[in-house]
Amino acid sequence: MRIYKEISEEIKQIQNSYVILGNFDGVHLGHRELIQKSVEQSMNKKGKSIIYTFSPHPEQLLSPDSFSGYITSPNIKEQLLEECGIDILIYHPFSKEFSLKTPEEFIKDYLVRYLKPKKVFVGFNFSFGRGGKGNPAVLSELGKKYNFQTQVEPPVYLNQLPISSSRIRQCLEVGDINLAKSLLGYWPKLEGRVVSGDKMGRQLGFPTANLFINNDIILPKTGVYATYTTLDGEKYKSVTNIGFKPTFSAKSLSVEIHILNFTKNLYGENLQISFVQKLRDEKRFTNVNELKQQISFDVNIAKTILDKVLT
Repeated sequence: MRIYKEISEEIKQIQNSYVILGNFDGVHLGHRELIQKSVEQSMNKKGKSIIYTFSPHPEQLLSPDSFSGYITSPNIKEQLLEECGIDILIYHPFSKEFSLKTPEEFIKDYLVRYLKPKKVFVGFNFSFGRGGKGNPAVLSELGKKYNFQTQVEPPVYLNQLPISSSRIRQCLEVGDINLAKSLLGYWPKLEGRVVSGDKMGRQLGFPTANLFINNDIILPKTGVYATYTTLDGEKYKSVTNIGFKPTFSAKSLSVEIHILNFTKNLYGENLQISFVQKLRDEKRFTNVNELKQQISFDVNIAKTILDKVLT
């Protein structure tokens, strides 16, 4: 999959393009229905399937108070899109100036000028242009004017409610990993770089990797989770704590991973964490021994859960 971080003249060289417009945060099952149809049609016509997305997310720039964060980092998003069979990913830098473009200006000056699409795919609730005035019906009319077909994907439902990125964010905020997984089609993921911590886990006999996560990524609710950790393509059983370590009265939120039966030094490594099940909420323990007993119990429960996942 080729990736373009900006709109450039080089993009004009792409021929026979089948373009999917959207933000695709999480690359959930609703997105995948749309992507699959584009990929299949582009392959049948010997064309290129193209994701045309925006960075940062328009809501992050225009309504920062209501934007709770990204479900996936750019790297995870790119991995997922490549797995879906996308040929080209284009990030359009989103700015307040760009947000003032009318729907037709966006289509004419960017989509048609640079890509000359054969067909454009969108979800049922896609909006674009100044004030979000562009919608699938407007896109269809512009397609007739600028000579491209349009295809609108209806909502994909789970439990009688449409699958959406906002619904997944809500699941993560309350720690409902099972429902989030059902909506995403994969276990929710975080990734980050291992940084120096307080080494408290090592003193307890359960060494942990302290993960730095960008602050625009939404975290699952504070608590202890059965997870698996991916490093250099290998998957390891792990237990992850998100929270403030109340027993030690920590003042800042941390994400700490204990990898089972693992002794390698991880400082500076990039880890990907997949959340499988929430084990419990954070809790303040009366003494260190009580905490150690609980961690040992958490590890045993996590191993039982993960034995069924990592086979």
